[in-house]
Parts: sequence; C-alpha cells; structure tokens
Amino acid sequence: MKQCAAFWDMTSWRAWAETHYRPAIDEADRSLFEKAAHECDLIPPDGDLGDIATDEEAQVALLLSRVVNVEELSLTLPAIHSDRLLLQRMRALVDHRTGLQHLHTFSPSYYNFEGHVEGGFELTPISTVFRLPSIRKIVGTACLEPEDDAFRGFDCPPGSSTVTNIEFYRSSICPKAFRVMIEACKGLEVLYCDWGGHTVGWSEINFSIIGGALQSQAHSLQKLTLDCRKHYDVWPEDEEVLIGPLGSLKNFKQLRMINVPGVALIGWDKDRIDGFNTLPDVLPPCIEELRISNWAPGLEEQLSMLSAVTKEQYPNLRRLILQDVEAGSLQQQFDDANAHVSVIIEDGDEWDHFS
Repeated sequence: MKQCAAFWDMTSWRAWAETHYRPAIDEADRSLFEKAAHECDLIPPDGDLGDIATDEEAQVALLLSRVVNVEELSLTLPAIHSDRLLLQRMRALVDHRTGLQHLHTFSPSYYNFEGHVEGGFELTPISTVFRLPSIRKIVGTACLEPEDDAFRGFDCPPGSSTVTNIEFYRSSICPKAFRVMIEACKGLEVLYCDWGGHTVGWSEINFSIIGGALQSQAHSLQKLTLDCRKHYDVWPEDEEVLIGPLGSLKNFKQLRMINVPGVALIGWDKDRIDGFNTLPDVLPPCIEELRISNWAPGLEEQLSMLSAVTKEQYPNLRRLILQDVEAGSLQQQFDDANAHVSVIIEDGDEWDHFS
C-alpha cells in the first residue's frame, strides 16, 4: 500500500504494475484456493486453478464467494481489460447460489477518464445480479451499451427482479438494453440516466421504446430522470423530422418527479402532423415536480395549455423547472389560473459535460 500511495491516476499505476505487480497466488495457498474454487463451481470438477492462480479478477470473484454476507459491492473495471472475467465469475456465484445472496446494492463503473470512448460492462453478466434475492439498487458509472446485440444473453425473466432503483451516470445505454432491464423488475421505483456522450461515446436515445417498457412499472415508478444534456447528436439539425415521445404517463399513480427533455414528453413534430398527445394529456396525476430540459417544437404553447388545467388536473404540481426553454409570462399564467406553481428558469450554457 505504501508503495502505491502516490499513484493517484491509472497511468502511473499501470506503469508500476507492469514491472512490480504480481497477482499470482503463493504456492503455500494454492491448495486452499483450489479447494474453495471447486466448492463454488468456479472451475470444473476435473480442472485446476488455471487463470485463478494468476488473474486478480478471478481471485476477487473467489473472495466474493467466501464473504457470504456482503451487502454492497462496488466494482471498477479498468479499460485495459476486455474479457470481464470477474463478471463471468460472478455469474457462476449467482447461478450456483454460492455467493452474493445478501447483496442489495451493486455499483459497477468503468475507468474511462483518459480519453477512452470504447468499452463498458456487458449486460449479459449483469443480468445475473438482477436475479439475486435481495438486490435493490443497480448504479453504473461511465458505462457504454450502444449495440442492439449486446444484451441478448440477459436472462432475468420479466417481472421477477427485486431491483427498485436503476441509475446510470455519465453513461450511454441503448434503449433496447434499458427495456430488458426495466421489464425485468417487478416494482421499479427510480429510473435515472444521464447520457454522457462526451465521456463514453454515442448511443441512440429512443423515448418510445423506453416509454413502452416503463408501462410495466406504472404501478410503482416514483421518480424518472432521462438527462440528455451531456450527450451529443441527440436533437436533429433538420426540424423536418419526427421523434416519438415516451407516451402517456396518466396511469402512473406513484410518479411524482419527472426530469426529461421536452421531446420526451411531446415528441419532435414541428407541424404536429403525427398526432402526439399534448403536455396536459400525458403527465401523471400526482406529479409534484416537473423539470424540462431542451426545447421541442410547440413546447411554449403547450406549457401555456398546462397552466390552464393544472389546478384541476394536477393539483399537487408545485415546481416547474425549465432549462434552455423560453418561459415568457408563464409564471403569470399559472398565477392567473390560481395554480400554486413556482416556475424556475435555469441557464444551461455553463453545463459541464464531464461533471
């Protein structure tokens, strides 16, 4: 530990590790590790230690199999590894119920702060975590899942997982990957993602797919955040396009806080030719705080429409926070309608894509 105390960045650590770090198990401990590995099905009955004897990730997985009461687990996957051996070993622990049975919070992150834009953890091994009996929270940082085929091995059956919180920070998760995770939950309460294209790379954001998956959680969802301000290539340069919204959230009886772009609520339809629902027709009945980032065609007019019906349809709405959206006399319109809503305007010009 003292030798490594000054290595605060991955580059310095890697330079030291290439010549000084040896993860191999001491000969005196090999038989103990091999016995434990066989008991936990981390190696076949007729196999030997193999890469467990020399690979640190395999040794960590073996350690997790013996620490039976671990409740919170944070893992940082370095960019230099591509095989995700540790996650593969964790799959064996879950499948055979030899470890992690008391885990309630899993926080994977990807070391991606030196200019790398590829990588991230794969959803195939992550799906095993969704199947744990006590798991409640999945929190990922700097994760990239841009490919449609990346999650074909996600094997947690729909409506079976005890996960209540799914949160991704500075990440880029494709909508189809989100769909399988959302639909795997039996009672999701919090969904959070800030897409971080400037940090980890680009992925598609399809609100219609995400909204369709969220319908399976209409009975339980309480907070929804889909933050695209750190992403790029999201909003069309040509306004003559159609982007579908999340869809109606009217049947979400528990949903009280929403933080999404304007397009997620009303779609991107310059001439309103596709018949997307208007803002007053899509919000959940118990909404208390609505945060809208980024402009969408017709948003100002629809905010005015919302002010006229808030008192009757959304009596609990108290805060309307707008970023990069023209508000004009909106506060006065809410006041004139006797709706007790505070309209707050935020300037997004100073937004830090890497914070």
